[in-house]
Amino acid sequence: MKRVYVHVNFHEDIKAGLYETRISDEKVKHSIDVLSDPLMFYEHGKAMVKAWPKSAAHNLTNPEINRKAWIGHATCLHNHGANMNETIAAWQCIGKEAQAAANNIAVAITREFENLQKGGECQSGLFS
Repeated sequence: MKRVYVHVNFHEDIKAGLYETRISDEKVKHSIDVLSDPLMFYEHGKAMVKAWPKSAAHNLTNPEINRKAWIGHATCLHNHGANMNETIAAWQCIGKEAQAAANNIAVAITREFENLQKGGECQSGLFS
């Protein structure tokens, strides 16, 4: 897969406030709900990747970053406006089983994105 570079000025996630520093209990709770529900996380993750193609391309073609974490952060931001700090706080509140399930969902989203980038078939219709 070819690495995609997108200038930071065009990243949808950054424009939306990924690196803001506030902590809202409401956003943390909503992030807990999303990250703890595999189907909800998968659906919102698909919507995020589709809505933010530049950020997705830049981050999901870079195997050197923690793509699972980026998908979690960006999904919560896109879905309900939670910044990275709020998503990290939520992650610390969910159990190990929920973390493992969320990681599996993030891996599935990444693989489906990679398949599309390689021109392969997308088995679940992820971005259609």
